[in-house]
Amino acid sequence: PVPLKDAERLAKLPGLKLETRGYDWISPWLFLDVNVDRPYFKDARVRQALAHAIDLNAFNKVVWYGFGKPAVSPVVSTLKQFHTDDVPKYGYDPKKAEALLDEAGL
Repeated sequence: PVPLKDAERLAKLPGLKLETRGYDWISPWLFLDVNVDRPYFKDARVRQALAHAIDLNAFNKVVWYGFGKPAVSPVVSTLKQFHTDDVPKYGYDPKKAEALLDEAGL
């Protein structure tokens, strides 16, 4: 394994080839759990606002150096028999996040 911060530089070397396949089943996961027992997070609008406030593409670029793939569910997309893209999506939208928080009285 090569540190992701070095992958792009090493891929430019003529004697090396960068291969990103092979980690589909054992790739690291980063996820955010929300404690819905906390008063603010009991409101679905607050949880949705949080989801709209996170720029997953920027996160992928900074943390995973562009090698990651933002997920839409806890089931990895390579598990085709269990994964579906037919779930609610919460794209990066700070204005929508702000509006949802306003609706929730925050």
